[in-house]
Amino acid sequence: MELMLPTKDTFSDAKEKIKQAVLALSSIEQSTPTDICSKIIGVNSDSILIKLQIDSENGTIPIDAAPKHVNAIKNLIMFAACSEISQKPYYDEPVSGAAKLISSFEFCHTFEGSFGFEIASEITKFADTHTILAPVQRKIVERIAKGLIILQTAVETKDSSFLLESYPSAFNSKMCDAISEISLSGEVPFKFDIKWATSMEPDDNVQTFTEITISEAHVSVLKHVSEQLKIVKPYGTEIIGYVVNLHCINDPKDNQSRRTIELKVNNSEHGKIIVKIDLIAKWYILAIDAHTKGVQVSAKGILQRKGSTWTMEAITQIIES
Repeated sequence: MELMLPTKDTFSDAKEKIKQAVLALSSIEQSTPTDICSKIIGVNSDSILIKLQIDSENGTIPIDAAPKHVNAIKNLIMFAACSEISQKPYYDEPVSGAAKLISSFEFCHTFEGSFGFEIASEITKFADTHTILAPVQRKIVERIAKGLIILQTAVETKDSSFLLESYPSAFNSKMCDAISEISLSGEVPFKFDIKWATSMEPDDNVQTFTEITISEAHVSVLKHVSEQLKIVKPYGTEIIGYVVNLHCINDPKDNQSRRTIELKVNNSEHGKIIVKIDLIAKWYILAIDAHTKGVQVSAKGILQRKGSTWTMEAITQIIES
């Protein structure tokens, strides 16, 4: 097929001829005119496209739900960046440097259709050698794409084990949570698509990615994987931190009373965490004294995490540090 184009854009029929050529290419490639134009121009940004599937009869979302969607999208990118810095199954909070990595991501104009979010990031820079470099922002988007591919397989096969094992290169627990939160825990299905910058091909393992609809089944898998990734098996250790909470509803000296404290700990492996500890009377009194004086407490015992809760059991020592 031959498409005739004007040699100059000053000709009276130039715009119409170009329009007809784009529409013809769109029909041949079964793509949208916008995508055809992007390919011709050479888009230098990766775009994440999220379209909420809102009931057409309603056509609106509650005002308090809108920021939840947006914040969840930000968290997805933020914690994907965390995994590019240090590959962990779970993060209590974003790691240092993650915010800087995502600073180049931008919210764009909403695309055609109700409640469509587009988040774009420029992915190539020209060095002095005129070679094209792929920055970490491309890796962040590829991580999201790979996780979505594995998630779709997990739903289809009813086997989430590979998604669980793939956190070093795909979803960590917080990314699972973020996708669930975009859908408000499965209440609002949404379509998830990625448009790659035409100036550079994505990695081979994500080139098969196609648009995916996140449904209640996907959210169920994500919640299960998230909880599994949060588990830290019990192990013996020493922690040091400040007492930030004390709780005992009865006389703390009464042997029948339950005495609980919370330590704010800056752990070298897990970052900043809050650890709940049940104590005997004499150690609880010591914790009260340490809290009053504003000094740290050292505790030895068995540390573990279930869900988002850290606990220490089998305490062998509590002293001021």
